[in-house]
Amino acid sequence: MSRQIVIGLSAVVAAIRDGQAVVLTVRPQGQPAGLPFGPFDPEADRTFELALRAFVTAQTRFELGYVEQLYTFGDKGRDAPLANLGPSPAGRASRIISVGYLGLTPQAVDTDAPDTAWADWLRFFPWEDWRDGRPAALTAIEPALRQWAGAHPTRLPRLRLLFAQDGAPWNEERVLERYELLYEAGLAPEAARDRGELPAPAVEALGPALGEPMISDHRRILATALSRLRGKLKYRPVIFEVMPDAFT
Repeated sequence: MSRQIVIGLSAVVAAIRDGQAVVLTVRPQGQPAGLPFGPFDPEADRTFELALRAFVTAQTRFELGYVEQLYTFGDKGRDAPLANLGPSPAGRASRIISVGYLGLTPQAVDTDAPDTAWADWLRFFPWEDWRDGRPAALTAIEPALRQWAGAHPTRLPRLRLLFAQDGAPWNEERVLERYELLYEAGLAPEAARDRGELPAPAVEALGPALGEPMISDHRRILATALSRLRGKLKYRPVIFEVMPDAFT
């Protein structure tokens, strides 16, 4: 039996507020935070970008400025359990393909849209905050990561490389790979949720150190955007997109 293909669009909208990077989030139907997202209508929408701009404004009352296409997310089951973008005909389950976009804005303009807020992105990835040295969240999750890696021939080298273990340097661009390793290790809260299970006691014990979960795979999309942005800051002047006309 064939399945309907549904194309969704997701937006990571980043800004600087009070010296801190923030991202625009929504909370659909009281669920955990997510990114602005919606379906692409091939009959009504002329382009992906125009559709993206329209539904982001409709959801958040914020008008996008600079945007660029980020990545296409098509993994089987990536929409589980909360990114259903609409019913499919004849009751067939839909395969969700999501096209992510990165948007930058110089002002985190407050909106009066319900369930919409600018959120400090470090609350989703607390182990990424090295401004004052090695983050406490990373120190907290290291024992659980090492227990998962054990003496495994491939897990341990990945752990050392991604999480700066045993003297390895920290690579700030590998946000996505670090999140995906946490997911694989069962330490990301979304991992148990996507299997329909309760979080393991170790996950509950670590609490905020593992970051705040998001709906569907939106934390993975956000991690992809942050990896891209951190990399681009090194070779393109995209920083001007999040700065006011005059700045120090």
